[in-house]
Amino acid sequence: MNKIPFSKMSGCGNDFILIDNRRKILDPDRLGDFVPRVCAPKVSVGADGVILIESSPKADFLWRFFNSDGS
Repeated sequence: MNKIPFSKMSGCGNDFILIDNRRKILDPDRLGDFVPRVCAPKVSVGADGVILIESSPKADFLWRFFNSDGS
């Protein structure tokens, strides 16, 4: 498995895994499987959700938010 650089941040009592995906480290088609696995407490990093930073043609970046179940 490839290493994926990330930061874990907290806000308003929730934990989020923040991943800079501007270089397309993560395949968008596999996020539904990836997000629940990394958010699982005691098994992986554990978090309430994942925030992906991605490239945008109209702004400095765009962000995509996923709940811990991948939705």
